[in-house]
Amino acid sequence: SPHKQPQRHSMTDDKIDMVPANGASPSSVPHATPVKSPFTAASTRMAGVIEQQAVRASQSQDSEKRAEILEELFSDVCRPLEGKSRELICSEHEYFWQALADHYATGSSAEALQPLSAQLWDNASFRCTYALLFFKWLFQQGVPCVGVKELNIFVRACNRLFWSDVRSGQIRFLVLFEFVRERITTRRFPLCFPAQIGRNLLQLCGKFSLHYHPPAMLVALMSEAAQPPEDQDQDDGEAPDNSSVSSVFSSDPELRPPWWDPQADWDICDEVVLELAAAFKELNTEASLLVFLNGTRAL
Repeated sequence: SPHKQPQRHSMTDDKIDMVPANGASPSSVPHATPVKSPFTAASTRMAGVIEQQAVRASQSQDSEKRAEILEELFSDVCRPLEGKSRELICSEHEYFWQALADHYATGSSAEALQPLSAQLWDNASFRCTYALLFFKWLFQQGVPCVGVKELNIFVRACNRLFWSDVRSGQIRFLVLFEFVRERITTRRFPLCFPAQIGRNLLQLCGKFSLHYHPPAMLVALMSEAAQPPEDQDQDDGEAPDNSSVSSVFSSDPELRPPWWDPQADWDICDEVVLELAAAFKELNTEASLLVFLNGTRAL
């Protein structure tokens, strides 16, 4: 499980700028391309340590050792920013992964790391790490090396991360959930996004909204996701019928959300209900079950 707590951590408060164990400096790590960004030198060194761990895992011939390294890597990026770490990084973020996502959203280092990342996608822990480090980069317009494979990895990892919050009763990945939700409601997707990826992300937000927000926010999500573009002309000023996705969107392809398909026979509300029904089968704690039951009853 990517949530197993390892016995050793690489990024304690006093080791955020540590040199990797093999003696190599972060700048000499393969793919660790220096970037020009407003972030501090500490943030760049922290990214170098993370990249070194990924290199060690890719080079390991021992499957158990490789899995252990990747579990440690996931645990490291999920550590809270506290004390000296927060001062060195000069960040208002709560967790390391949030600061690292800002780091990788700039420059070319994220793109340079994709070949290495692809070698580690078979590990569930690393898929989660990948989503946390690169979620902002993946949604940038015009990124040449983002394809269906990378986006599917992101969707799978989000599902796993959000479930970990539900089952533990935490909201460690609220920022990631909010990021995806905001992209859905504002339709800020790269034009190359496949419709199925957008639909999968919409389903994820519908499924986990009751954990992160009051029921009214789920209703708002469905309503906002089904709204026509703001500049679409209305004949008589009346509000459009938002009961079906296929009935409301502009004919302009650039204004359509990625889940819009003129041939599709599905409805946002139906999709959310089906996702919630499926989620009930996987709820394994009384607390999470009560949250979903109370939220569903309030819809």
